[in-house]
Amino acid sequence: MGKLTPYQNYKEWNIEHIIKKPISDIGICDIDGDGIDELATIEPFHGAKFRIYKKIDGEYKAIYEYPNETEFLHVVWGGQIRGKKTFIGGARRKDAELFMVQYRDGEYETVILDKGRGPANISVVNGVNKDFIITANNSIHEACVYIVEDD
Repeated sequence: MGKLTPYQNYKEWNIEHIIKKPISDIGICDIDGDGIDELATIEPFHGAKFRIYKKIDGEYKAIYEYPNETEFLHVVWGGQIRGKKTFIGGARRKDAELFMVQYRDGEYETVILDKGRGPANISVVNGVNKDFIITANNSIHEACVYIVEDD
């Protein structure tokens, strides 16, 4: 994964690798609230690893890995769910889980939102009184809306 910067003529590009390994998808969110964005990745291309990287001493280092065995990860998203900084991940095979990761009290907390649907794409809409997580569940040919409300 790298950062591309165009030169003034836009005919040449400077490539700076920030994580030098195969990554298919990325989500960005300052999940721990320290003012520096963390990166959530799927590795390798639609692989079985969902990791979160934090910039430490000028380089990104893996600080979290989704603990469950997965296959064919296809969803990664970063943003806020009910005002809490969140990463969401999902796999199309194995247990076909949709899960979220939040940072609470110095720890990464993982919650499985659903299983068996095989999400391929995701969108999140933040509302006033509730948020909506919308997935395209290609594995079972459906669109699904999850409604998240305050306790």
